[in-house]
Amino acid sequence: TPSPGQVSSPSPHGGLRRQHSAVYRGRASQAGNRRRSDNIAPTSPSGVERVATMIRLRPRLAAERTKDGERGLSVRIEPPSTVVLVDPHQNQQARTFTCDVALDSSDPALPHYVGQQEVYRAIGEKVVDHVLQGYNCCVCAYGQTGTGKTHTLHGDWASAEQRGPL
Repeated sequence: TPSPGQVSSPSPHGGLRRQHSAVYRGRASQAGNRRRSDNIAPTSPSGVERVATMIRLRPRLAAERTKDGERGLSVRIEPPSTVVLVDPHQNQQARTFTCDVALDSSDPALPHYVGQQEVYRAIGEKVVDHVLQGYNCCVCAYGQTGTGKTHTLHGDWASAEQRGPL
């Protein structure tokens, strides 16, 4: 961890290098002599920044299916936090990924199907609770175009049940 006045940044060699700035060192030493400003909210109840990851599986689009109707890569969610990828055309072991929350919205007929209300319960409630307690929070959606980021966060505002967390 850098000491006051030092900023860590990635180096091209994979390690951390320390950059010193006279202006930053001066500001940091001033800040070190006083308590944390009352107008800056902590980032989490524990005082430690925390990043939580959520993966949501959406239904396959027609263009994602092979011409003969077979599925290509198989993706399944094993609640509460595991994503399993299997390529039926390769004799490889399934790849398993773990995150904080894994939600399956691929098929409403499945027993563990998750709609917008459950998405809100999974991520939105915690964020709103922390914000109301005065903590800084951010929700960021990341992924390729067309994968459902906007739908997950905003949903359909014409229907109260289909609204997203934002």
